Amino acid sequence: MSTDSITALASRMQALSNTTRLRVLLVLRGGTLSVCQIAAALDVPAATVSSHLVELRRGGIVSQTRKGRFVWYALRHHDDVVPWLRLVARQSAEDPQVREDLERTARIRSVPPEMLVASIECDAGIVPVAPRRRASTRGAA
Repeated sequence: MSTDSITALASRMQALSNTTRLRVLLVLRGGTLSVCQIAAALDVPAATVSSHLVELRRGGIVSQTRKGRFVWYALRHHDDVVPWLRLVARQSAEDPQVREDLERTARIRSVPPEMLVASIECDAGIVPVAPRRRASTRGAA
């Protein structure tokens, strides 16, 4: 095993060594979600979710994509990541917290992201829209 491989493995294992990060992975198995959706699904602050997503991205397990006003997170389906994800899913299938998270996620997916953001006052993972510049009226006669 090369040094790069063992470094990547250590980073991946560190990313998997936290309960909240494992819960994030499990709700992402159903597809992409924004930070606010993940926070609502897990019932944890968006700032906490954001910091965990940084660690998961560093471990090469999660990717992010900007679409419109939102940043969307998804599992990376690379050959070296999939076995880890299957192991996590298999080991946590009977966990009551995981079941609750997945049920809440299903409900959250049915709500448009804009409505969810407004209802929970979450602004994490939202790309700000630049304000329109108003035409100057100075010097108009």
